[in-house]
Amino acid sequence: MKTTFKIISILVITLSLFNCSNQNGQGGVPTNPCDSNSQGAHFTETGGLQNDINLDFDNSRIIVEYVTGHPQGDYYHIYSNQGSPSLNFYTFAVTSGSTSTLDQNWNNTAGSYLVVNGSPYPQNNTITLTTVIGSNQVGGNIRIEMTGGFLDQNIPVTITGEMCVTIDAIVQSCDYQGLTFLDTSTNTQTLIPEADLTTDFFPNNGGPGVGAVEIYGGNPFVIFTTNAVTAGATETINMTVNGTTYPVTVNCVRAGTLVGEQFTYNITANNVTAEYCVVIDSVTP
Repeated sequence: MKTTFKIISILVITLSLFNCSNQNGQGGVPTNPCDSNSQGAHFTETGGLQNDINLDFDNSRIIVEYVTGHPQGDYYHIYSNQGSPSLNFYTFAVTSGSTSTLDQNWNNTAGSYLVVNGSPYPQNNTITLTTVIGSNQVGGNIRIEMTGGFLDQNIPVTITGEMCVTIDAIVQSCDYQGLTFLDTSTNTQTLIPEADLTTDFFPNNGGPGVGAVEIYGGNPFVIFTTNAVTAGATETINMTVNGTTYPVTVNCVRAGTLVGEQFTYNITANNVTAEYCVVIDSVTP
């Protein structure tokens, strides 16, 4: 069975579990929610797979954020706020008429990225997304269409669909990406840009559910490892700069769990204040 087949099927199943009222026996509702100004989705698959489904989203389980301040531009983050099944979707196509492709390098290519239950959408697809209606305001409506295909056991499968949601919040990404610090005049200086840093997340580093983050790279070469992986967590660690270790106190301000999500840390040592604002590059179970 192809990975793509599994991802598409999991996507339909996962979205159906975020569905709320009026079950019609097909895991959905009788009409396309986008046609009735509701939050939801419609998907049709033809070819090797045959699916046609309309889904109303449970507003208490789907969060829609408009994120500003990213080097590649503003983006939408649509995700589930409860446990399994999990859904995370990102796209830089935030204006009406803008398009993007689904890939795993969305953070560098200003594309789109989809993760369902921890499985990223594979790169071997021809899916294109078009933001038919875009917004940058709380309460603003978003309508994103999807079209393209993939091979399932060498059988072409075509998928078309659309998703309609409403923005819940405007979120500010880091003002400065990378490792920054305040100089003696309280001006922010970038010591290492985010592009020169690698961020690895280990969700089970110290045992099941005991995570860790390692951030490294740049010139000077810095290695930063901490178990403070949830917002509000604090830890005193040794930070290595060009082979010399320095004791620092870190406070996790913002946390992520998936590739493309963000970690923000405040760092203090000897009356010096610094900040890490990075994006997760890899997740190692």
